[in-house]
Amino acid sequence: PVLLGEDDTVVRDATSEFLRGQGAPVRAVASPREAAAALDTQGFDLVLSDVGLGPCGDGLQLARDVHRLYPDTAVVLISGLPTDLLARRYAVPTDTRILRKPFLTDALVQAVAHALAPHGVDAPPLIASSA
Repeated sequence: PVLLGEDDTVVRDATSEFLRGQGAPVRAVASPREAAAALDTQGFDLVLSDVGLGPCGDGLQLARDVHRLYPDTAVVLISGLPTDLLARRYAVPTDTRILRKPFLTDALVQAVAHALAPHGVDAPPLIASSA
């Protein structure tokens, strides 16, 4: 399953719909608090999160928490902000791999497959055949 953290409703709905269409079960949340609650109640193969998750927190801290608490869960960060602004606003290291918004579905497929591979998790069937 995929946990999608995105505060923009349109992006969250579109990304969820695409991933479900690719055969991935998705739980979509709008805040780090909702993401933490979801992680406490269900196992996920992948967390796909926007870096900027509104005033309640950010996806970079969520990614750090996932790596610390759920080391077998892959993480993909997404953002529409330029690298220098990500560094200033969220202290994102400049070498951090970020899927840039707006992204094409092919880029999302590749990012998901790339993130899951080191964890020994197969991508959902349609994603795996597209990557």
